[in-house]
Amino acid sequence: MKSIRKIAVAMSGGVDSAVSALILKKRGYDVMGVYMANWNMYDEQGHCSGEQDYLDAEKAASLIGIPLRRVSFEKEYWTQVFSQLLDGYENGITPNPDILCNKHIKFGALFDYAINTLKVDWLATGHYAKLQYSRNGPRSPTDEGQRPQQGSDFSSSVKCEKSLRKTLFPVGDILKSDVKKLAEKSGLIHFAEKKESFGICFIGNRKFKDFISEYISTPPGVMVDIDTGRRVCKHKGIHLWTLGQCIHQPSQSSAYYVCDINPASNIIYVAAGRNHPSLDCHQIFCAKPHWISGRHQKLMKTHQVLVCDVRTRHRANFTKCNIMFFGDKGKLVVDLAEPISGLVAPGQYAVFYDGNECLGSAMIVGKDKYEPRKQFQNNEICHSL
Repeated sequence: MKSIRKIAVAMSGGVDSAVSALILKKRGYDVMGVYMANWNMYDEQGHCSGEQDYLDAEKAASLIGIPLRRVSFEKEYWTQVFSQLLDGYENGITPNPDILCNKHIKFGALFDYAINTLKVDWLATGHYAKLQYSRNGPRSPTDEGQRPQQGSDFSSSVKCEKSLRKTLFPVGDILKSDVKKLAEKSGLIHFAEKKESFGICFIGNRKFKDFISEYISTPPGVMVDIDTGRRVCKHKGIHLWTLGQCIHQPSQSSAYYVCDINPASNIIYVAAGRNHPSLDCHQIFCAKPHWISGRHQKLMKTHQVLVCDVRTRHRANFTKCNIMFFGDKGKLVVDLAEPISGLVAPGQYAVFYDGNECLGSAMIVGKDKYEPRKQFQNNEICHSL
């Protein structure tokens, strides 16, 4: 880091990015903060739920003693993240906006802006990730030092080697609890005590179903028991549901869970009980993977089996797996050592690990199909309505 002179820190108004800027400032670097405005945060009542985050970022920058620049990527976010989100829900899949945002905005548009426009040497973020260096450059970010701790590596698994060569993670080898203690000792008490935000940032306090229905609508349909073909209830659109989601019906003795969505017929298949076998996934099918360092491209060419761990949701458990490559487009088949229940949905991402090292990720396009005890046709379902 001796050759690094000027660093831009992506500041969100939270404790992680504030402490990242603080650490770099104390090390003597020329530090500036950059706040990304990716969404017009004013809701229908005229309240801006994102403005407070900017004010917090501004306060942190002032306390640390660095300038802060606010930059808008609303257009890029709409076309490269939000439009993909809408397309996914309209087609019965569940996109991951955090991964899309990191891929196209934070380590895409923001990275390019920082390096090419602000002319900084490096971009720093508050992700809990570490880099391993070799003669060929940075290999991969490791999973937050102590493996499943904060989990920020999951959404940042789409970083490419090019951006990693000029990216810093100042809190990568620090525990979250120690980051908060450092903030308190340095006068950043507000940020140490600030409640962390989870979920999709631009929704605010609104319910997701209400928010997404402002932008898209899909025809109403029915929910059908996967085993019997019997109608369980009606639904108001496939865009409101995802695999593994619970359906509570007062008329039913036990809860149902979404186990399959058929956009063509507009039928949502549901299973009785949380432990129903249709919710278990033994095999995952993925699109072409993104490898962080490129070391695994050789495996794709030779069709070797990659043995590693996989995670299919943020903060989900790690599962042993064997990855096989097939087809000219480099798609994956992921065989799981033990089934994952209710956490595998098309549009989400499978993130791969070798010990503490995050290898990369691939979008999930499907999973092994459950064969119901009763084979029924669509006309049987129609007669049961």
